[in-house]
Amino acid sequence: MIPLAHGARHSTGVTLLRADALSIADQIAWAELSQSAAADSIYAADWFVRPILRHFDADGANQLCIVHGKDGAWNGVAILAPHRRFGRIGARHMRSLANANRFMGVPLVRPGCEADFWAALLCHVDARRDDFALYLRAMPTDHRVTRALDALCHATRRARHIVASHRRAAIDSSLSGEAYWTANLSKNRRNRLAALERQLARDHGPIRVERAQSHADMARWTSDFLMLEASGWKGRGASALAAAHDSRQLFESVVASAFAEGQIVCLSLYAGDNLVAMTSYFVGAARHYYGFKTAFDEDYARFAPGLILLRHLMACMDGKAHVRFDSCATPHDQTLCHMWREQREICDIAIARSGWRGRARFAYILSLGHIWHRLKSLGR
Repeated sequence: MIPLAHGARHSTGVTLLRADALSIADQIAWAELSQSAAADSIYAADWFVRPILRHFDADGANQLCIVHGKDGAWNGVAILAPHRRFGRIGARHMRSLANANRFMGVPLVRPGCEADFWAALLCHVDARRDDFALYLRAMPTDHRVTRALDALCHATRRARHIVASHRRAAIDSSLSGEAYWTANLSKNRRNRLAALERQLARDHGPIRVERAQSHADMARWTSDFLMLEASGWKGRGASALAAAHDSRQLFESVVASAFAEGQIVCLSLYAGDNLVAMTSYFVGAARHYYGFKTAFDEDYARFAPGLILLRHLMACMDGKAHVRFDSCATPHDQTLCHMWREQREICDIAIARSGWRGRARFAYILSLGHIWHRLKSLGR
């Protein structure tokens, strides 16, 4: 990859920057945009993305594609990197940033600037004549930025394709706290969970939930969480955050930054002096919440400590009108799906270059991919 000059501006209206070459003014502009736009895009905020790039992009392949307003302010940022293969097919394209700890990939866009942002970014994609598409991962279909992209593609007849999609548990309801819990969980399940909580208290000590309130609390919570997660199946499978230096550093940095921004809640469930479960979630504006990390002590698994803590988390929602809580859980988390009845669709989307040549090449490469998958399935 040819290194970009600092602040290289393309005729398309997109400025390309590397995260490790930002000036103080750039850093301030990115932070200001995050404060303005991250209410529904937490995972695109600068304090979340910068540690990912620092720990997982050593070669600097990812670029900040910045769209400016007329006043020079940053109106949107997409983190993109060039790729030479689309699945098994050799096909150059631009791909958005993905990471195992980043559960939503929507770009960071100032509210009200979505149409201008996509127009400029897609114009930039069109100028890259060797690329066949822009590939965006983990895009919520109900997000304002995704809807603006859909509208622009429809209006300009630009081809798009859903590469993959899944649904995950969410809350999007005027009910909150106890009311939501009662409406969506059967009486038998509520009674069973209450009985498990009483039994846990009887066998191991009084139940209490602690929330990290200070920097010292956060440091202790972070250390305890890493040890608790590593003690379970993730530790045995070498997939725990503490198993790799970069993952551990990313987690510590994100939690500390989110706490400094006032945008994270970290809870711990105790039975007596025993730490049995922990969870965390991000807090956006206008009652937007996003699940982050959770863990429990498997020695207490028969008491369902994760669900008990979830019950207490729901109590924190009491009195809040129309809560939107994206669990950010895997689609395989059926237990949560039974408790949180709404779902959020998350898609990977490929966007073609404009014009009939762009559409034709896009269709050709997608068809090659379908053929390859078909042949693979027949060979099983």
